[in-house]
Amino acid sequence: MNKQERQAYISKMNTERDLRNQLDYAISEGLAKGMAQGMAQGLAEGMEKGLAQGLAEGMEKGRKEALTESARKFKAQNVPIEVISSCTGLSVEEIMAL
Repeated sequence: MNKQERQAYISKMNTERDLRNQLDYAISEGLAKGMAQGMAQGLAEGMEKGLAQGLAEGMEKGRKEALTESARKFKAQNVPIEVISSCTGLSVEEIMAL
């Protein structure tokens, strides 16, 4: 190679290295942004589902406690257990355990 050909070759190699580095950087940044976005979205969806599930479980627990308390009061008033069961939906065994 003469001097001019060597300069053209070096210039071409530098350009190719620069383009490869730019591509590698773009891929790296894209992956990082995609991961961050995916994590944020997954966390938001998980929080939403967890909150909905927790709310549903809390409501059910509160309903069950209210029925149990009503049954306890009916039982204290000597209301027949079958009537309490019919009104509250609790089983006879649950009411007997109160």
